[in-house]
Amino acid sequence: MRIGITLEDDRGMEGEVAQHFGQCRYFFLADIQDNKIAGTNVVLNNAQHGGGGCQAVDEMLRHKVDYVIAGGMGSRAIKIFRENG
Repeated sequence: MRIGITLEDDRGMEGEVAQHFGQCRYFFLADIQDNKIAGTNVVLNNAQHGGGGCQAVDEMLRHKVDYVIAGGMGSRAIKIFRENG
């Protein structure tokens, strides 16, 4: 499984979780196998927006994330994630 976490900075596991999904600067991606972290990656959020759009959802889905952790997320983003499993 892959978990995506919104970050304010590029420090990975030491980074600060972004309080708004669509405005995060980076995504921290963690691959989990056998209940252990098998690999990690920090990627730039190329779809940052100022609110009202869901480009960041598409960006996260592009990385095939199964679960998302964010400080907050709008209802439209939640709906799109649910529609995409």
